[in-house]
Amino acid sequence: MTLTTPTLTLPDLDAFLAACAARGLSAAVVRSVDEPRARTHGHGVTVGHVREVTLLAYDRGEVLRCVLLDPPDDLTARLGDAGLRLRSVVDRTY
Repeated sequence: MTLTTPTLTLPDLDAFLAACAARGLSAAVVRSVDEPRARTHGHGVTVGHVREVTLLAYDRGEVLRCVLLDPPDDLTARLGDAGLRLRSVVDRTY
């Protein structure tokens, strides 16, 4: 995968699950962040606790991507119920 890989950014978990189902995908990556971090917004920066999940799946040269800023507590179960095998990546800076 290169920086020029086409990416379809999906707005929410339901859209991500629907796109995976429509393409017959059976695996996804779950990248989790749950720690203090700096966040940029407009022209400023705020430091605080960040809890977010990025979901990724790959289909014939295209990456499906969905960022959940407040992921549901049952995320793993919902992804499993949708038939997706998961590879988890946890970011830690401390």
